[in-house]
This record gives sequence, structure tokens and C-alpha cells, in this order.
Amino acid sequence: MAIKILNKKKLKAQNMISKLKKEIRIMKMLDHPNIIKLFEVLDIGSEILVVIEYASGGELFDFIQQRERVSSSS
Repeated sequence: MAIKILNKKKLKAQNMISKLKKEIRIMKMLDHPNIIKLFEVLDIGSEILVVIEYASGGELFDFIQQRERVSSSS
């Protein structure tokens, strides 16, 4: 498992609260081997903890940047 730690003040300052809620709602509905599974969301004081499935290999964004595109064989 992996835990994303999100600072509430930063999310509010960037108007990201509603986007995060939407992402969480969608992730709860999804069940597919190629999509990271959401296990739990914890609201603790000034932070929100998002417990997700661990995926080795780093960020998808970095993967795409390094290769300039993603093919079906990657």
C-alpha cells in the first residue's frame, strides 16, 4: 500500500477540494487490474490521507515524459 498525504490548506488555496472529492468518488467505483485501487480515505486534522494500492515503477506522468508517448506494448 501507499499513502498520499494531502494538506487541506493547500488544497483549499488551489480550489482542489471538489476535484479531490470527485476523484475519490470515482476511484471507489472502479475495480480493474490496470487502475490503482483505493483502500481508504482518512481525514485527520490538517491533512487528508489517501491509502491506495502501491504501484512500483514511479509516476505515470514521468513514464510518459521519458518516452514521449505510451504504446499498448509498454
